[in-house]
Amino acid sequence: MNLTDFYFLVFFSIALIVYYLAPRKLQWGVILVGSIAFCLADGHPALALYPVLSSVLIYALARLMVRSDREEKTSAEASLTSGTTVAASSVSGTSGTAVAKRRVCLVTGIVSLVVILVILKYLRFAVGLVNPEASESLSGLLVPLGLSYYTFTLISYLVDVYNGIATPETNLLRFMAFGMYAPTLVSGPIMQYRLVSESFYAEHGFDPAGIARGMQRMLWGFYKKLVIAERLGVIVAVVYADPVTFSGRYVWLAIVCFTIQLYADFSGLMDIVLGISQCLGIKLPENFDTPFFSKSIAELWRRWHITLGVWFKEYVFYPLLRTRVHTALQNRLKTAFTGGEKKAGAGKNAASGKTANARKAAKRAKRISTYIAMLVLWFTIGLWHGANMTFVIGSGLLQWVYIVLEETLEQPFKKLWERLHVNPANRFLEAVRMIRTFMLFALSMTFFRASSVSEATRVLGCGFGSHTSVSVIRDFLAGFSEQGIRIMNDVSVFGLTYADIFIVIASLIILLAVDIYKNKTKGDIRDAIAARPVVLRFIIWYALLFCVILLGRYGPGYSAAEFIYQGF
Repeated sequence: MNLTDFYFLVFFSIALIVYYLAPRKLQWGVILVGSIAFCLADGHPALALYPVLSSVLIYALARLMVRSDREEKTSAEASLTSGTTVAASSVSGTSGTAVAKRRVCLVTGIVSLVVILVILKYLRFAVGLVNPEASESLSGLLVPLGLSYYTFTLISYLVDVYNGIATPETNLLRFMAFGMYAPTLVSGPIMQYRLVSESFYAEHGFDPAGIARGMQRMLWGFYKKLVIAERLGVIVAVVYADPVTFSGRYVWLAIVCFTIQLYADFSGLMDIVLGISQCLGIKLPENFDTPFFSKSIAELWRRWHITLGVWFKEYVFYPLLRTRVHTALQNRLKTAFTGGEKKAGAGKNAASGKTANARKAAKRAKRISTYIAMLVLWFTIGLWHGANMTFVIGSGLLQWVYIVLEETLEQPFKKLWERLHVNPANRFLEAVRMIRTFMLFALSMTFFRASSVSEATRVLGCGFGSHTSVSVIRDFLAGFSEQGIRIMNDVSVFGLTYADIFIVIASLIILLAVDIYKNKTKGDIRDAIAARPVVLRFIIWYALLFCVILLGRYGPGYSAAEFIYQGF
């Protein structure tokens, strides 16, 4: 079931009414029943078992962690009472036995979830690398909706309980409502229990203002998905299907259009999910923060798919930096660089010189070992996006290359601006950095969109090729001189009518204006609209509603195409 389906809107409306009619202490039960129904409606009934059984497993392991601590603490206190000498750590329940039991629970939970994820999502990819024919036999594997999202949510819960920074839930059904919360199964955001649980389990009274604001955000998400992303998707599909004909500037136009389509599609989905949650009184983390105003790729990824980046940093990257392997690598590099410095500085025995060399060696070793850890991180992020080398390259390795180059060239450029007496923070250079960052990201998204690496390189090659003789503007002007306004109903070479092209241009201007406001003020456009006179507020929201209804692109059954990130 797609969140833009007419049937989903009916389903959500009924669920919302039941949610506020139910006793407040049982509102989580409405969420649980609704989530199970949503999973069942997605396809094969067996698919609902995956998130259910995964939630049960993680709940049980978290409870075992708590029980082992409690038993250890009780045993230690009993020993003290009987006069037996025990270690102080045992009194607090942190003895070696308790830690070992907790670690077994942690490893069991993580390995179990990751194995399921790998088998369902990546086994065919791995087998295909060795034997392409054998991989076809695995095509019948049933992959549940939101596999990656609920897996990461449950892993973060178990790790946080293990680290003592999250209080485990004592009610299995309440935890299942969180673990398989339906809106986030589609495309996130990835929830962290310690940050969401208070809002999730709170007793929510009927709040017309909160529901109105939630529906406003949902409406904005529908607009971005149905009016903007769906039209841009047509242009992208036509050009990618025949990049040779659309060589030159039109290929780059398609590359840019896909990047904007991806943003409108994914951020629109997040608006719908967060709007649904706000209607229920639940506050979820933001997943986008005007990423195309970023001045570097590193900054862009702090503002794009925010919860994914936070998850990988907290549960993959930082633990990786604390491993013995990384420490050993850093020490080896430090030793190698120190030896090099000694050879280069033979004859200089000053203590200050040795100290300076040691500091430089340590700094270089730390930087290079961190880059290697980042390589593992970005490879994993790319693989998370999909079992295909296009994702590994486009969403992973290329991003790593960009960030390493940015950090490596930062100091040389800083010195260059100082020599030229140029302020690097001036508006012109900042605008250039934004454009550069956007185009680098757009180039990497060519791999994301393509079905294979060869197709991506072919599209990029056509982009650098000679310009095509196709001219949309020339064809439009020629048709307008002959047909007048009736030309608007003609289909352009991009597969859209000229009316659709004007609609998407006007819609992009609106999207840009909203993002500029958000980037400059760090505020919510809904607050700005709410401060206007009531008549103007109604005009704005009803105009947006009718734009979605009248201008949205719908397919069979009054539904749009699936969201791009829904398959991850």
